[in-house]
Amino acid sequence: MLKRLFSTQVMLVAMVSFYILSFNSPAIAAKQASGRVTVVTKSTDGKKLGNVPFTLDGEPFETNKSGRTTNVVSANELHTIVFGTVGGYAISNLVDGKTTFTVKTGKRVQITGLYKKNHVDFQECPCKHELAPNSKTICGYLIVQENHSKADSRLIKIYLTIFKNPNKDSESGPLLFLTGGPGASTAPAVALFENKDNDPYIQASYVDTFRDNRDLIVVDQRGTNYSVPALYCSEETGKLRDAVYGLPFSEQATVRVAAIQACYERLSASGYDLSAYNTFENAADIKDLRDALDYDTVNLIGVSYGTRLSMTIMKQYPEILRSVVLDSVLPPEINPFNDQPEGVMFALRSFFEACRDAFPDTEKTYYDIITRLEDQPVDTIGHGIDSTGKPMEALIPVDAEIFVSYVMGQLRSTPYDASLPLSIANIYETQDYSKVADAWIGNVNYFFPASGAGSDDPSLGMFESMTATSDGYYTTPEKVLSMIYLAMDNLAIAGWAKNSFLSSEPAVQGLWVVTPVSPEIQYPVISNIPTMLLSGGIDSGTPPVWAQDSARYMSNSFTFTILAGHATTILPCAAQMMDNFVNDPLTKPIYECPTTYTWNTVTTDSSKKSKAAPRSYRFMHSND
Repeated sequence: MLKRLFSTQVMLVAMVSFYILSFNSPAIAAKQASGRVTVVTKSTDGKKLGNVPFTLDGEPFETNKSGRTTNVVSANELHTIVFGTVGGYAISNLVDGKTTFTVKTGKRVQITGLYKKNHVDFQECPCKHELAPNSKTICGYLIVQENHSKADSRLIKIYLTIFKNPNKDSESGPLLFLTGGPGASTAPAVALFENKDNDPYIQASYVDTFRDNRDLIVVDQRGTNYSVPALYCSEETGKLRDAVYGLPFSEQATVRVAAIQACYERLSASGYDLSAYNTFENAADIKDLRDALDYDTVNLIGVSYGTRLSMTIMKQYPEILRSVVLDSVLPPEINPFNDQPEGVMFALRSFFEACRDAFPDTEKTYYDIITRLEDQPVDTIGHGIDSTGKPMEALIPVDAEIFVSYVMGQLRSTPYDASLPLSIANIYETQDYSKVADAWIGNVNYFFPASGAGSDDPSLGMFESMTATSDGYYTTPEKVLSMIYLAMDNLAIAGWAKNSFLSSEPAVQGLWVVTPVSPEIQYPVISNIPTMLLSGGIDSGTPPVWAQDSARYMSNSFTFTILAGHATTILPCAAQMMDNFVNDPLTKPIYECPTTYTWNTVTTDSSKKSKAAPRSYRFMHSND
């Protein structure tokens, strides 16, 4: 399920793009709103027009081979740009992002007040994470407006981790990594891309794959992790953990909603414009990033909610994109609260089918355990890690809904839980629910985060604002309930879904009060940008059918279903496919991942976690 999942001195910067189709030394003057002019030149067929000479206030400049140059000028003064030393040109379609002007051949035209005021700057700062030896990584803050549509909006800071390509600069642009949630931490992603422990597996699987020929930028989206402000609710939720471990899911949901309402009151009183923490503003931040770092075009990898953000950028700012990878696709036309129940059942049915040969009784055993726990819950000691990193234990009343939560969470794991069919069989035979209790403690810890920036915990304030301005606003509790009972005929599964998608969610209940975004947030993306869509075959969060439906609107798209759960990006085989695609986005990548599920038939030590899939690497909220 899509869930839980400034102030240093700043420069005021205006980013202006001139799209020059042809020109004959016309003079253009404009009153600058702030201190930077970006000149972009393109030919009549839209291709880059590099090495174009021009003067700014009489000083000679030239666009680079990518057709771009950025020049710092004085703010609030009249500046004159004269293009061309070669005759036979004219300017048409002089664009500032809102209005198109036409300048006829050979005419000298003065335009004032052309440039859109836009506060954007990049300020380098020490990295917040531990660096690898001899690391070239740089970090900093992107300074943007909290609300891009308000000229007097406060400035906020978007934290960027820029993993520099050690070999050379890439002409194909950087790779921007957009995580999920919304509100998920980037800390686990940064740990994969910064090989501080000299781990050869990490080096081969992620560093050499993703960073071999371009910069990679991990973006702490507004409201998350090291960005300022970071809209965490940990001071309200963290202190409640000990009191809720032993509660039934429905009672726990009530406590959680009350805590998040208290967080809303605190954040609102602090003066934050919570309505501005929405997907459109998030997308505008990426446009600002491209401008501030002076890239021509960028490549995107979006995971989970990051795919929703990426697809919004595809709609709003297609000119800044070279290629897009969408992993675990959450399309804008999907309302996860309405559509998630059927997605969950799709994943469950796919799982039963996938293990039918090796474990033919899995489906029957699963439902038999549910029936048994409906009749008699089992108190079980669960083990986990507390907010200080120390081992802890708690008594968990394992009932049918908590068992459902365990299985749904395991279906989301990537790589998939190869022991899950055997675990279900063993639980039925032994009635030992310790795995379920352990998983539930991890679930509670994630629903009730106790930590903030730099941890694996999500920013619940960011999640609620992003959700309440879009999906939560465009549904109702009644609609969500009807979709649950339409998709799910088992009462325990339906009860789990009700508590997961409705009872725990202030945004759906209308309790996180913000101004909604326009209905166009729900429109499908129609695009010819080269795009690769990846889905996990048993992902209970974003089923493959969502990606397949979206691909129908994308004329240059390639779609793959991988034998995995949620967030296939962390699989080395998927990472290689992504890298191949970004290197050559017009050619369909070769499928690199396994084609057959392999299930464990002998009990193994479940405490041993694969390096390829650290359990904390969550891109949207997980129920494990």
